[in-house]
Amino acid sequence: MSTRIMKRLSLAVNNEDGERKTAGSTSDATLRATVPTPDRKKSVVGSISSGRNSTSGPSIVGLMASKRFAKRLSSKVQLNREETQGSSLQLPTNLTLKEPTYRMEPGVKFKSSTVENLIKETVDYRLDGMRYNKKITPNLCKIMTDDIKEKVKKLNYDRYKIVCLIQMGENKNQGMVASSRCQWDPKTDTYATYAYQNKHLFCTATVYGIYNE
Repeated sequence: MSTRIMKRLSLAVNNEDGERKTAGSTSDATLRATVPTPDRKKSVVGSISSGRNSTSGPSIVGLMASKRFAKRLSSKVQLNREETQGSSLQLPTNLTLKEPTYRMEPGVKFKSSTVENLIKETVDYRLDGMRYNKKITPNLCKIMTDDIKEKVKKLNYDRYKIVCLIQMGENKNQGMVASSRCQWDPKTDTYATYAYQNKHLFCTATVYGIYNE
């Protein structure tokens, strides 16, 4: 009986020691898992510092970009205001404003025949033997309109507004009709027109004389 009791006691003691060892190993494992290593401390500190930087406020680059955008927006608003305000608009220096004379008829009336001769002279000189070229046609039309207006102004039609229009295109035996509508006084306002055509192009020039009372 004594030997059996001793065996049981030794088995019980061995079981208790095994349980203590397993409990100690598990407690050590949990402590190792919970206690951060030096590397883990660095990563935690880095994440905290980055979080503080991200939540502290906008960066310097963002502030500079916002300032540039606000400055650009204010300058654009200022330009729009200057365009809409009449006081800031500057009239051309060569513009001469005339006071009203309250005279219903001009002293020298616009003569269509005289102006038509000037148009014919200018157009024939510029387009004689010329071939159509779409690249130089716009500039050529502008040169001819300026030339015709300068010649008409030398006729001294006082208080007349001179408007010159030129239409030019390639001649391919096509049909074309040009018309104009104007609201004016037929007693004082009139026009002169001339049409030119060769094998390569056609041109129509019209000058309007509108009396300004």
